Amino acid sequence: VNTLKCLQDLLDIDEVNAQRVASEVFADTYKKAIKEALGSTGIIAEEYRKPLDDLKDRLGMSEEECREIYVRAMSEKFKPMVEFISNEMERLVLTQDQLSQKRGIDYGEDYFKSGKSASGKLGLGTEGNIMRDIMNLIDFYTENDLIEKREV
Repeated sequence: VNTLKCLQDLLDIDEVNAQRVASEVFADTYKKAIKEALGSTGIIAEEYRKPLDDLKDRLGMSEEECREIYVRAMSEKFKPMVEFISNEMERLVLTQDQLSQKRGIDYGEDYFKSGKSASGKLGLGTEGNIMRDIMNLIDFYTENDLIEKREV
């Protein structure tokens, strides 16, 4: 940080332009660090928060830019979780015909050797409980500080 500050003073670059350049140069580095801190759980553990904050300070980027990068990195993990829940909800609520029509895929009808169609549902996930996935999504959102509180 001191070296960057000295260079900024030497070249007579104001704070706003220095932060803009830092954002252009270091945005990918910061985003990569966030994704690595997420790990397999998708929640940034407490022991990684301080190093991320230190990195943010060392890179010389503005708080607003860092927050935008943070939210973008989180959305890359968040969107597939939401899409999965949405697909599971459709699968649980819609009939096979409705699902085929909505997705534009013919799932076909299962027939047995006797000519009778299948009357039950087979497979582990047919009546799946997606509440666990929804709770994981809520935990992801709250534990990663994605909630912005604003006074109205």
